[in-house]
Amino acid sequence: MFAQSWTFDYDSSDGGKSIAERFILSDAQAKCLYFLLGIEIVLHNELQSHEVFELVESNLTQNLPVISRFDSYYNPWDQLYGKEHNDHSCLITGMDRQSRTFTICDPYFGKQNEVVPFEVIEQAAGGHYGSVKLLPVVDSPASLELLYASGERFLQENGMLQFVSDMERYWTDDLSFIWSKVSEGLTFWHTNFYRVIKTHIILNRHKFKQFVQHCIDEVGQHPVLQAMIVQLDLIITHWEAALNALTKAAIYSKISPRMKDHFITKAKDIVQLEYGLAHMIVSMSLDSSEATQEQKKAGELTEHWRHVQLDLSELLNNQGFSHELSAASEADITGTGEYVYVTCGQLQSSTFHISTIDRDRNDNISCMGQVIPIEPTRCKGVAILGCSEWGDSSAFLTVNHQDGTVKKYPFILSDIVTEPSYNESIEMKLSLVNKNKGLNMSDAYLFRVTVSFDGDGVIDSIQLPVCTNMHIIAMNMLV
Repeated sequence: MFAQSWTFDYDSSDGGKSIAERFILSDAQAKCLYFLLGIEIVLHNELQSHEVFELVESNLTQNLPVISRFDSYYNPWDQLYGKEHNDHSCLITGMDRQSRTFTICDPYFGKQNEVVPFEVIEQAAGGHYGSVKLLPVVDSPASLELLYASGERFLQENGMLQFVSDMERYWTDDLSFIWSKVSEGLTFWHTNFYRVIKTHIILNRHKFKQFVQHCIDEVGQHPVLQAMIVQLDLIITHWEAALNALTKAAIYSKISPRMKDHFITKAKDIVQLEYGLAHMIVSMSLDSSEATQEQKKAGELTEHWRHVQLDLSELLNNQGFSHELSAASEADITGTGEYVYVTCGQLQSSTFHISTIDRDRNDNISCMGQVIPIEPTRCKGVAILGCSEWGDSSAFLTVNHQDGTVKKYPFILSDIVTEPSYNESIEMKLSLVNKNKGLNMSDAYLFRVTVSFDGDGVIDSIQLPVCTNMHIIAMNMLV
């Protein structure tokens, strides 16, 4: 269904247009739904309350859902709930007129049969709905054929390299390359630049991930398809992390040359990840035993390896934890007035050695490319205790070998206030305190993630990523 969603149509030929305006927003997805699957979406705008109920009731009697816009600002399970407006969609699959509730499915967050008051849907939809119609389809291509076609199209039409080049060329510290004259005074996330990346790029990759999962459901578990899911997770979180960091800097007026370098570096990393995925789709046989071995190697790092603590004391640059429940606390892990509250004895781990929490002492690393020197040794990987803030973060560890070989390994850390979405595990559950909202407290998590290394070369240093929203509390070598 979402085979044509992984696109990056970008036209650099018209220098008179802003960067955001150079994206080509085609109706390829609608055509794909219609011609391949026989699905037609009939849009309805400015519907009144009674008309919404009538539309849903009419569709449900035909066992068809209704698509509703579901603005993130009103969505209680969205990280942007109550913070930021962002277009999103859900399926209305049931309703109860008496209680004025709808049952919805939200595939973006994996939600099914969620009961939501009509008033919430009404606010979140803003009057925008779509009724689903099913039409007969003849000779629909198989899912895997669509998957390969999508990879080939991406390699042929992708304009990502030029997009990154244009950003680097036109970047200004006041972000005037993002804002147009009509956008002055608006928040960063109301700009076309933000919305194009959020809704056209990131959401399309989520949809494409759903399509790959559909292929897995059809052909069964397969290492290559599973590897594609892992790669898409990295791509999506790279985009999210880059955009979140830029948003945070724009909101707090902290745009700087360092932020430019960080964002451009992140975008270049995404170029490599996306092209790697495209080549994986096009060139790797689904019956490749080599791919099976790669998947096996990626998952073979288990707890039987011995943990050797890495000394991070000289690299700690952020004070994010506090034993004080007070607005006067110096701790601030996000840079926006939020810190992790720790009761006595709570910050303990049987696996990691954690720095002492003290009023005048840094206790974690905000990743800025720090280099961790290591007494030359062979190791199979590292275990990391950490978290992300302002959204999930994906980045690369750079491993420098004694023979001059340099290898980069991707990893992901989920946002501190969400349960893990990737291959992390919860190491401990704490509380996040917001000093700006009357010491409002919410659940906070520290995660353990394992990064496995290739080969058995001698390692003499590990460089952390440039990703200031990613925080590392402790690290162990696995030998």
